[in-house]
Amino acid sequence: MRAIVIAAVAAASALALQGCAASDAESESHDTAVTSTDVAAPAMALSPTDGAMADTRTLGPDTPVSSPQAPAAGAVAIADGGMAVRPGSVPVPPAPGSPATAVPTQQSTVEAVVQRAVRAYETARTARGTFEQSLVNPQTGTRSTARGEFFRAQPDKFAFKFTEPRGDAIIADGAHVWVYLPSTNPGQVIRAPLSPNSAGSFDLGAMFFERPLERYAIADRGATTLDGRAVRAVQLTPRQRGGQFSTATVWLDGEGVLRQFHVVDGMGLERTVRITAYAPNATVDRSVFRFVPPEGVRVIDAAAMGQ
Repeated sequence: MRAIVIAAVAAASALALQGCAASDAESESHDTAVTSTDVAAPAMALSPTDGAMADTRTLGPDTPVSSPQAPAAGAVAIADGGMAVRPGSVPVPPAPGSPATAVPTQQSTVEAVVQRAVRAYETARTARGTFEQSLVNPQTGTRSTARGEFFRAQPDKFAFKFTEPRGDAIIADGAHVWVYLPSTNPGQVIRAPLSPNSAGSFDLGAMFFERPLERYAIADRGATTLDGRAVRAVQLTPRQRGGQFSTATVWLDGEGVLRQFHVVDGMGLERTVRITAYAPNATVDRSVFRFVPPEGVRVIDAAAMGQ
C-alpha cells in the first residue's frame, strides 16, 4: 500500500514541482489560492480507476547584444563565413578546431536545452499554476482525465487541489504527504512520511531536472508548438532500472519552462500532463500546504503499514 501511495503522490507532484522559470500572463500574483474553476493543467496521476489506492491521477540570459563597433587598428575581426580578417589584409581561414569553426552538435544543443530547464527549476522558489492530465491504462483499456491547480514552495511543500474531481487533494506540508481522494476512497485519507529523499520522488521537477545528464540518456525529439508556443521535446531514459518511469518526454519552452510531459511507468500506465498556466516565484499563501482531516475521516498511517 505504501508503495502505491508513493507512486501516486510522486506522479502528482511531478506536475507542480517543475520549478521552471517563466510566467504566464494568465497566472495571478496574490496571497490567495487560485480559485478559477476553468482550471486545466497536468493533473496528478491520482485518478483511481479501481480499488483502494489504484489512483490514476498522476502527480510533473540572454546577453544584450551591443552595437557593432569598428575594430581597432591591427585588431583581428571575424568576417562573414568565419574568416579571420585584419584591417587591410586578405581574409585568412581560421585554424581547424578553433572557436570560429566549432559547430555545435545535436547532442550538445539538447543538453543545453535541458540545462536551461534545470536553471529554471532551481530558481523558482515558489510556483503556482493549473494543469490537466490524461491517463491511459493499456491493461484495462481505460482512460481518465483530471484537472486542478497546484502550488509549490521549495524545498518540501506542494499542494494539488483538484477541480475535477472536485474535492480531491494531495498535499505535502513539509513533514507528511496527505493523499485525500473522496471521489474514489471516501471516508479516509492516507498520510505518508516525507523525508529529504522521498521529497525528490514526489516532486516531478526534481524527478526530471535534478542531475538529469547524470541520471538519464537524453535524446532530442525535435521542435514543435504547444498551445501556440514554441517548445522542444526531449526524451529522458533512466540509466538505471527501478525508477518511477521507464521513459519520459518533456516539452520545454524557450525559457526552460516545463509545459507538458508524458511518462510511461513500469506497469505500462501512460500519463500526459499539460500545464495550462504557470507562474514561478509567485506569492503563495502558506495555508494551502496545511491539511486538516475533515470530521469523520479516518487517517491511514502509511508508515505503520510499511513496517
